[in-house]
Amino acid sequence: VAASVVMRLDRSTILRAAVLLPPLLLPPGARKTVAAGTFTSRPGEEPASLSKSGLVRVDRDRSVVLGSLSKIGGSTVLVPGQTRPQRVPVQPPSHSDSNAMRHDAAGLVSVKRGGESFLFTLTPRPNKALDRDEVVIGQVMDAAGMEVLERLNNLATNNYNKGALVIVKVDRAQVVQ
Repeated sequence: VAASVVMRLDRSTILRAAVLLPPLLLPPGARKTVAAGTFTSRPGEEPASLSKSGLVRVDRDRSVVLGSLSKIGGSTVLVPGQTRPQRVPVQPPSHSDSNAMRHDAAGLVSVKRGGESFLFTLTPRPNKALDRDEVVIGQVMDAAGMEVLERLNNLATNNYNKGALVIVKVDRAQVVQ
């Protein structure tokens, strides 16, 4: 399975990268995320979406983390004892999948082990430290995608949380056959 990820940097599309996602290695929660680009945790709720999600942080030469949701979805519920309805956001999917792939190359795509997060990580360089907390689900397949990953890796960041000083948005994530 290949996924197409489109990224935008300051209103200009800079990446239409194909990402290889081996079906046997893709955790069910991540499969649902990439296939639809949306999440729901209960029937009838508004879905959370990866569309327009943002860059979370750049740890230069170690990881580029994307998936900060701009649309958290969820539902409004009545809570006994409360006078106003409460907004309950969509909960991230969980999974128990694992594989033998390691973060031993540039351009790998991974998600947190066990799920419970909408974030995904790209590796600009090999980073075996990610093996403990992340499971590899794919890789950037083309040279243009690797060039953009390198540009993201070199973005100026703040010293507080390694957030980029420019706006980076994921326009969409979808499966292409």
